[in-house]
Amino acid sequence: MAVSTSGNLSVSDYFEPLNYVVLDAADSDLGSGGIALLDKDQFYGSEVSQIGVVVGKSGMIYIVDANNLGGYKQGPGQTDAVLQTLLLPTGVLGGCGSYPLEV
Repeated sequence: MAVSTSGNLSVSDYFEPLNYVVLDAADSDLGSGGIALLDKDQFYGSEVSQIGVVVGKSGMIYIVDANNLGGYKQGPGQTDAVLQTLLLPTGVLGGCGSYPLEV
């Protein structure tokens, strides 16, 4: 979301899984816990300045570029435009978090 100088909210970026209709029909929708932004000093990529993680009731974890969430069908061949996906053996009814290694 973006906030204008007058205080109005607008959508500035979003992510919607390619199979959102199937997920919604099975009550396995995404984002019950929201997105977690990972520590920039510990988690980074060559062309990504901020990494985010979101997981849903389907058990799919989406690793996203927090500055370019990927929209809907904006990846190669109209796939998800995410950095990586991981599949857990079961769904998650909460959110993600990270604990960077102690130095």
